[in-house]
Amino acid sequence: MSSTITDMHKEREYLLSRTFPELRTIAAERGIFFSWIDLRWGITDQQREEGKVIDLCLSEVDHSTYFVCMLGERYGWSKVPGKSDAVLDKTFNIASKKFPWISGYSDRSITELEILHATEHSKSIRRNLFLFRDSNSQWISTISPDEKQAYQSDGEVQLKKLNDLKNYIRSKKHPLIENYQSPQQFGQFVLENLRAAMDQDCPTLKSVLQSPIDVEKSHQVTYVKNRLPTYVKKVSAYQELSQYAFGDSPSSQPLVITGQSGIGKTSLMANWLYENQTNSNPQLLICSFFVGSGNYSIQDVCLWLIREIKEKFDIILPIPDEKYVVRDLGYWIQLASEKGKVVFLLDSIHKLDPSKQTSQEGDKAEKEIYKDWSWIPATLPNNFRFIITTIPNSEFSGASAARKFYKTLPLSPFSQEEKKSFVNLYLSRFGKSLNSNQMDTVVKASQTETPLFLRALVDLLQNSKFETIDSNLANFISAKNVADLYAKIFPVWEKDFNTPSHPKLVHDTLSFLTLSRKGLSEGDLYSLLKMSPLQIYEWQIFYSAILRENVVNLNGRLDFFHDFLKEAIKTRYLQKATDVKQYHNALAELFSQQALNRRKLEEYPYHLEKCGKKAELRSFLSNFDHFYFMYTGGSELRSDLYRYWYNFLGVKNAELGTLYFKLANEFIESHPPGDILGDRLRTLSEFFSGIGQYDPALKLLRVVLYTDENLYGQWHELVATDLYLMALVNYHKADYTEAHSKAQRAFEMKKSAMGEDHYTTAECLSLLGLIHKKEGNYAKALPYYTQSLKIIEQTYGENHAQMGEYLSNLGDLSRKTGDFDNAVKYYNRAQVLILASTGSNSLQYANIKNLIGLVHKKRGDYDAAEKAYLESIQITKKNYGTDHPKCSELVYNLADVYRKRGHYDDAMKLYQESMTIVKKIYGNNHPELAEILNDIGLVKKKQGHYDDAIAVYNEAIAILEKTFHTEEKTEDGVPHTHHKIGIYLVNLADAYRKQAQYMQAEETYKKAIAILEQTLGPDHFEVADALNSRAMVLKKKTFYDEAEPLYLRALDIIEKTFGINHPKYGLYLNNLADLERKRGKYHEAFRLYSRALGIIETALGSEHSETADILNNMGLIKVALEYPHDAIELFTRALEIVIKEFGNEHPKVGMYLNNMGEGYLSIKRPEISEKCFMESLVILTKTLGEKHVEVADVLANLAKLLASQETSKWPRALALYQRAIGIISSTFGEAHPKVVKWSELVKAIQKRNITPDPKFSEFLQTISKKPIPKGTLKVVLGL
Repeated sequence: MSSTITDMHKEREYLLSRTFPELRTIAAERGIFFSWIDLRWGITDQQREEGKVIDLCLSEVDHSTYFVCMLGERYGWSKVPGKSDAVLDKTFNIASKKFPWISGYSDRSITELEILHATEHSKSIRRNLFLFRDSNSQWISTISPDEKQAYQSDGEVQLKKLNDLKNYIRSKKHPLIENYQSPQQFGQFVLENLRAAMDQDCPTLKSVLQSPIDVEKSHQVTYVKNRLPTYVKKVSAYQELSQYAFGDSPSSQPLVITGQSGIGKTSLMANWLYENQTNSNPQLLICSFFVGSGNYSIQDVCLWLIREIKEKFDIILPIPDEKYVVRDLGYWIQLASEKGKVVFLLDSIHKLDPSKQTSQEGDKAEKEIYKDWSWIPATLPNNFRFIITTIPNSEFSGASAARKFYKTLPLSPFSQEEKKSFVNLYLSRFGKSLNSNQMDTVVKASQTETPLFLRALVDLLQNSKFETIDSNLANFISAKNVADLYAKIFPVWEKDFNTPSHPKLVHDTLSFLTLSRKGLSEGDLYSLLKMSPLQIYEWQIFYSAILRENVVNLNGRLDFFHDFLKEAIKTRYLQKATDVKQYHNALAELFSQQALNRRKLEEYPYHLEKCGKKAELRSFLSNFDHFYFMYTGGSELRSDLYRYWYNFLGVKNAELGTLYFKLANEFIESHPPGDILGDRLRTLSEFFSGIGQYDPALKLLRVVLYTDENLYGQWHELVATDLYLMALVNYHKADYTEAHSKAQRAFEMKKSAMGEDHYTTAECLSLLGLIHKKEGNYAKALPYYTQSLKIIEQTYGENHAQMGEYLSNLGDLSRKTGDFDNAVKYYNRAQVLILASTGSNSLQYANIKNLIGLVHKKRGDYDAAEKAYLESIQITKKNYGTDHPKCSELVYNLADVYRKRGHYDDAMKLYQESMTIVKKIYGNNHPELAEILNDIGLVKKKQGHYDDAIAVYNEAIAILEKTFHTEEKTEDGVPHTHHKIGIYLVNLADAYRKQAQYMQAEETYKKAIAILEQTLGPDHFEVADALNSRAMVLKKKTFYDEAEPLYLRALDIIEKTFGINHPKYGLYLNNLADLERKRGKYHEAFRLYSRALGIIETALGSEHSETADILNNMGLIKVALEYPHDAIELFTRALEIVIKEFGNEHPKVGMYLNNMGEGYLSIKRPEISEKCFMESLVILTKTLGEKHVEVADVLANLAKLLASQETSKWPRALALYQRAIGIISSTFGEAHPKVVKWSELVKAIQKRNITPDPKFSEFLQTISKKPIPKGTLKVVLGL
């Protein structure tokens, strides 16, 4: 661009803001880069003083292809007769050394020298274009008087030289446009002429290339070339990239280059590729795909790479059908590595368009591949290198980080030297530069450490007028960040592009684009802005000049490249909620008028939600077609469907079931074609099953099965699918017999129709394994799970998302059989794959967190279990509502953690919440309800409410016996039953034991142990629980030799399963210590108690009731060893714990008070001792009943106290002893050691002719009526 300065700034502004952006787009279509050099912009004052002006201007002419010159009324800087100009003389002298021809033109202006050089001397200029302005145009007459001075001739001599120059130009017959009337007309002439020149010199790619593939390749090449000139080489990154690509050591992982937008990832890839792609090795393929050059999907990338491999290595295999290229990519990578070496560069993977890949046709197996990043091999062949660039926190970087399959190369921001190099390189493309002060300002600013900020800043400066560079720089550099920088540009855009007919054109355009969900087409914007043809033309000017450089075009939709611009737009234009709602309303109105397609499903309900239109959104979602296409439109639309119903509209699952079942009936009555009917109802039944509405799901599937059998016959693959889906619903309803029958039939049909290695066959196998697992047949479940996993791995590969579900199945089996190490391995691997494919907000991810929580709970790590459960509950409630069946399971599991910790009130609230959901979904006879009832029984038992516990245990057992009743028997002829019946029987026996119903307890334990050993094996931890509990009964009966091996076996099982730091190990150790205490081996007992205490305090805390049990037992040892003060201290700690946890009405308070009474009796404090015994008797009589063995112990202790006092109290002591003996002998028999010991004491009293107190029965009645004491321990004992 050559002209004089002062009289041509309007023309230059128009070229910069209107004409040249459009020409850049036209050039890009031809595979070339268009840049403009303003021969008056970029010459600094310092360069002027040094005499470099002519040298610089003529050199830039030599760097150009086209030369455009505009002349008006002025001739330009030249010698004036009679005046000296030392600077001009100096610049002529310097330039003449490089351009000697100018020596004879020292009286000419610099503008004329530029023209002469372009037309006579430069070898680079292909075309010249000259434009002369009409000095008498109406436009000049509109200029203000102050400005007109610049448009007048600079003297008679100069005017003559100007006319001579114009005549010279005319004589040379160069393209010339004379008498243009305005800057707008001038700009249009330049556009038309340069476009015509490009059509001749650089035809469009489509006109010279033979195929779409060639066109695409050329686009890629152009995209790379455009990133070459301004790259500042980062040596260390270059070296690491080359070492990865060409190093000798095998590298089996992809390399991921990360960095913020604009940091230079693409430029690094482009320049490295440019330097290395000419490698002459015939066995080396270096190929690339730059996603940012267009609108591409995963499928496009895979197809591109496969084509490159086929062409390079002359592979005779045909390129796969488009819908299979993603699935087959791994095979082609392996094939290429066997032929030679491949280095594949994939730039900007985060820009792949997801909407293109979710619309692919094909079966479920193909569709699944598009949903995650598992198409990128986690392990590469030795001869294959895969280099990827992405931004931090992208969907890809999150998924790949979860999979941990890559090496990383993070790029660092620019140093000051690198900033300077970048600025010089960037501006040199336009023949411009900054002076030293301007450069210092740029490189010293901390904001420019962000490369995107620096690039945006320099681009703004190069588009500035020369006269305003300093002021613009000062304004722009004051921005704090990229968003703030853009905010400073908006006023300029508004001034340049808002029009009288549309005064908010910039404001509205940017706001609509920002608030749209996935961008807008130009047509969408025309409609939203309600533009006339003239206004469309004005908008196109704004688009060409500004918008095109800041948006990406995805499938015809415009959206911003990055969020910095959106942030700035929101700050400037979208601060008021009323404004935001107004724009969302307009967008909703726009999409409401469009035909039903994916765009409408993505945008219309979204904008209804944003502007709070609940009635309209409910109406939209209540349309059966809308539901169907949202549910089947991929995970994003499906998640939208759930979110709108649950989070925005607050609808519950039962209401959804009623609504959509009614729509389904209306659809059936419309008599659609059978295939469409089957597809729609099958989809709706899947939805119903997912939200726990199993009855309507089963009803619809019966209609589908009937339809498909009549359409296709009873052995068609679709009929097998129907049976599989029905089996799945039956499984959820706990109708396992029906589920197994249908699943088995579906499996046989799938195997026959699809082959035994098809993924749908694997689904049937997995379901059969699941049914066997629920029935407790773990040995039968294992081969089904193993075979299904093998098929899925063969179909999708070991790192595909589908593997997550099947790995979880094997993890469940390992957990159920007590192999927790293997369970964790399976779960962790599944978690990585599920996180990578579905993200951390899916039901699948919530489920795997729940399963991991179950392992933590079994291992006694309750903090980790609680954290996992809470995360899982939050995800499930947020996405699927509070009444989803999964919520019941998760809430129940969390309640179980609280129960284990002794937080019984919190646990009971959660159990009740879970039970309400289960009854609502499944009714009153589902195994899930039995599970909750069993755990409520555990709480009741802990709280000392043994009758209540027995009642709920029996209810739970009855449900399981009804559900799992079968005539099937084991190899030994024993009727098969479910292992959980054994577990519930153990709990029931525990309650009997607590009530001193030892005969019934022992028989129940025996039955439970037989069931558990049969179903789980003799070394399962549930068997250990039963063994420990039965040993406690034997210990109570003083059968110590029989109890000991049971304790030892239980401890051995727990040690092998969980290790010696598990709380169960501590509990069992406490029981073994108690056995040793009963035998009189006090020191050994105390040692075992101490070990148990350390384990329990670490696992459950120092304030847990199990800790109190051990402290109490240690106190008994201290009494026996005659350390009563130590004993009292231990009893006190134990009592404070249980009173705090259970209150004063718990049996343990009574038992510990009894023991404390013995301690005080040992230190001759009979008044406190009696107080302890009496309060203990009140509590135990009321909580356990007056015939309980614990009551007998208190009666005996109270008798002992009275017998040690005056003889007047002996009759009552005798009565107490006789009552205690009666309780023990009726419970254990007359041979029990306590009966023998107390009988001897009775005889001793009777020798003194003492008879029992006849008022003893009145005493017991008084005790039974006395209220249980309230308050702290000190208050209770009056201390």
